[in-house]
This record gives sequence, C-alpha cells and structure tokens, in this order.
Amino acid sequence: MRTNVLYRVWPKALPAELCRLIRVLGDELTTIKATVGDFAHDAQTVKHRLDEGVRKTTVGFWDESHWLNGLLMHYAMLGNREQWNFELSLLAGVQYATYDRNSFYTWHTDELEMPYGPLSPAHWVRLNRKLSVAVQLTDSDAYTGGDLQLKDRLGNPMAIEGVRELGTVVVFPSNIAHTVTPVTSGVRNSLVGWVLGPPFR
Repeated sequence: MRTNVLYRVWPKALPAELCRLIRVLGDELTTIKATVGDFAHDAQTVKHRLDEGVRKTTVGFWDESHWLNGLLMHYAMLGNREQWNFELSLLAGVQYATYDRNSFYTWHTDELEMPYGPLSPAHWVRLNRKLSVAVQLTDSDAYTGGDLQLKDRLGNPMAIEGVRELGTVVVFPSNIAHTVTPVTSGVRNSLVGWVLGPPFR
C-alpha cells in the first residue's frame, strides 16, 4: 500500500463527445441543492443538512445500475492497482454536480467517521468510503474559478496538473482533504463517485 501517493490523474481521458453526452443526461436528472452530511453515531447513519456557507451547488444522482457507475469504477480500480492496493467492494452511485456563479465547496473529506450502519442499503453496511473519483465535464475556458484542489500531508493546498482539462479523471483516497474554489463566472459540471470498502485495520 503506497499511502504517500495522494492522487492519480488521467488528463483528457474521456473524449469531448462523451462529456457532452453525460452533460445532456445529467441535465435531465432531478437535482437538489447539495447538502452536508453529519454522522449520527447512535444509528450509524449519515444525516444531511443544507449549509450554503460550506457547500453551494446543485446535484443529481444516478444509481449503481447506471453505466456511468462502471465507467468511474474502471478508473478507481486502475488507480488502486497502480497506487494503493486498497480492499474495495463497490462504487455507490454517481453524482452530477453543477457549479454556477458563486458556487463552491469548502475543504472537506469524503471518508465517513464510521462505516455505514444498519439503516443504510444492505450491501453498504460495514463499508466506508475509501476512494473518490472526479471527472471534469466542462471546457476550462467555459468558467473561471471552480478549481478542484487537494491538501498535501502537511496541509498545504495542491494544484493538480491538467485537472481543468475536459474529460480529465482524478482518483484519490477519500480521507484526503479537498475543495472546489468559488466559481466567479460561467458554469462547471463534474461527476463524482465514492468507492466503498471494508474499514482500514
């Protein structure tokens, strides 16, 4: 396990035509204002609340049966095989995010405080988020701001080379802090998925 490796990136991995198709499909989804998850220790569930001081964007979701789930899982497995060798189980659906002007997501991690509990889908129980996958769906010149950044092990922000290029895929451990800086003009669309697996021992 190479825990010193913070991310794996594939610049322009998806062709522009595929990115446009995904945006068309994403724009047909029912969307909601994105929420922030709070972990409820008593029931081992994640409770969601709206907090636009922390996260301001809209999101829609495809479930685990959608073909996009397999696409994101492909890159997660490639990155995992090359870098981390985590024990992985499944990818828990795909999120389509739209960041318009003044949208952002402050520094956070995707890993849960505790594994999913008995009120979660049965095949998620006792699993946690171990890898995060992000896909850039928008041309970099279509918006300003809106940069995906990660923190290094010392807590310093890192710019990821090529991350703004259309079709770029990034995979990183879900315990790595990351942010999407405020969009100052235009619209940014992205995909995000979380790969679950047994907790680290």
